Amino acid sequence: MALPEARSAVKRMLKERYDLIPRPARLLLMGIVEDEALLSRMHFCCPDERLWVRNSLLISSDDAPVWALLLGNTPGGTSRARARLVLQGLDLTPAEILDRLRALPVWFLAIDQPYATPVPGEAAAIELTVYALARLPAERVRARAIQDQIDAALEAGDFEACARLRSLL
Repeated sequence: MALPEARSAVKRMLKERYDLIPRPARLLLMGIVEDEALLSRMHFCCPDERLWVRNSLLISSDDAPVWALLLGNTPGGTSRARARLVLQGLDLTPAEILDRLRALPVWFLAIDQPYATPVPGEAAAIELTVYALARLPAERVRARAIQDQIDAALEAGDFEACARLRSLL
């Protein structure tokens, strides 16, 4: 989901359900909306998919208002370990949570429908991809990107750009 769409979904939930959302969760959502870095690393996930991702935040105003933080979850781990992480998250202030989220390469937000309707199964795939890319040596990623640009320049017949790009390798 693009940054403006994510911001719009969170803002709309805040506006329409402000009084139903627990205060710490409201503060978190307001902080997220204002922080480009947080939004750029955030993806939506389904609430039941949170056990398959490492870092997630659940905020719901349906039925009984709830918010739960899972930072450092082991995907597919035990429910006891997840319960311990949720309890640890309750000890953090909204500002501390936002600081921790800023340091992550990717994190997930599960909110009520219709505000976000993530594709089922997509969260785990996104996380696997992001962490796989994060483990790659930066120089290897850079070289691969330059090689892709060289291929595009050759296809376009731009031999001058190809030569400039080749010098970067």
